[in-house]
Amino acid sequence: IDNNEIPAPDGYESFKAALNDTVVAVIDTGINFNGYDFHEVTDSGEKSNETSPIYVGEKSFATEDASYPSANDNHGHGSNVAGIIADTANDFAGRGIASGVKIMPLKTMKGDGTGKTDWTLKALAYATEAREKYNEDPSQEGAYNVKVVNFSLGSYKRLTAFETIISKAIEQGIVICAAAGNYDNSASYYPAGYEGVICVGSVNSMLEKSYFSTYGSGVDVCAPGGESRRTYNYDKSEFNIASGQFELTESVYASGNVSADRVSARRGTSQATPMVSAAAALIMTRY
Repeated sequence: IDNNEIPAPDGYESFKAALNDTVVAVIDTGINFNGYDFHEVTDSGEKSNETSPIYVGEKSFATEDASYPSANDNHGHGSNVAGIIADTANDFAGRGIASGVKIMPLKTMKGDGTGKTDWTLKALAYATEAREKYNEDPSQEGAYNVKVVNFSLGSYKRLTAFETIISKAIEQGIVICAAAGNYDNSASYYPAGYEGVICVGSVNSMLEKSYFSTYGSGVDVCAPGGESRRTYNYDKSEFNIASGQFELTESVYASGNVSADRVSARRGTSQATPMVSAAAALIMTRY
């Protein structure tokens, strides 16, 4: 949040090396492969997009998107979310909360911020299978130590098929964090509303509920997501990133511009959720 910093946990440096084996799957609009934010910094601390990438197992399920089959971000939302978790470049946007982890970018949202339920189901199944393979034999092809899945998206549809895949993911040891929604009501939003999923709401810098945040007994935890007053134009029937007119008062800065090496100022439970996902990744790695 503007003019506020989230400090790294005590002892972070002591287990930073162990984070390299931790993978956070970000099911969203992909990430910006062209910038330096998702590449290792050089030994001298310089930013470069020619060093080793921190993303693994990238895949697009958004078959109707212009960029398919690439998982490259042509919207900006996924890059912002992934940057909050793992941005390596300690610049204007700051470093990711769990900088050092690997990101698995799974693209299920198109450049206009909309996607299909089937794409999201397939992405979660893919991440779950990657962890299942890792649990069986870490050396086999397609095996990744996916410890956390981040959903900064959702819809009001509840599906049995989704519940089944979520149960399997949890059985494999995956923590799932999902956005509660940005509609200032108490209605259940999915996948955040499914059993076993950590439902994340948003607070502002005063630790008060953000104006837009979904609220109620279904919200498990809140994290900084900025503040705004906003009117909405969205489709409740499919997965989407809510859009509308808003007056910006507080923002979360991170990677997120589709142009290389730019940052974006965004707000929402979409931004609060990766903060919880990052914290989960740190906890799962350390303990």
